[in-house]
Amino acid sequence: MNNVMKRCAFVAATVFCCFLAVSFLPNETRAAKTTSITKKVIKTTIRKTRATTSKKRRSGKRKSAYVGRKIRRITLNAPWKCVPGRLKSVISQVSRKFGRVVINSTHRSKRKNRMVGGKSKSYHIGCRAVDFRVHGRTRGLTRWLARHPKVGGFKRYRSGFYHIDIGPKRTW
Repeated sequence: MNNVMKRCAFVAATVFCCFLAVSFLPNETRAAKTTSITKKVIKTTIRKTRATTSKKRRSGKRKSAYVGRKIRRITLNAPWKCVPGRLKSVISQVSRKFGRVVINSTHRSKRKNRMVGGKSKSYHIGCRAVDFRVHGRTRGLTRWLARHPKVGGFKRYRSGFYHIDIGPKRTW
């Protein structure tokens, strides 16, 4: 909203300056110049405002993540850049083998971790854990994660979420 207000103020200031500049012209050309200059300024400002708002709309939602060399079927609902490469590769393999993956949690602050009922030494605090859901056939996924060499701790929650981290091999 601030950008739109700034643009409107810019338009008003530009139009005012144009009127000042045109006011020194003879009466016959003054009216024609004023309308043409005003129309040009308004058109360019509207074009710029539309371009910035459409960029915001496009960048607001992210549909898939870059993992390895190709874009996989991974939907992000949490920060992705801080996740270690070995967890990214595991998520990539899960998406290829079992179907679309939705990342729900990666990094949490200590405060947010307390609010959601996480442990005080959770791997989410250091962005070393990922909670995700698989939308596909998940038969054998728990066993596959338990045997995967890059996965430390893992758990399947009753609600259908999976947790993996890079800690020591364990489950709870």
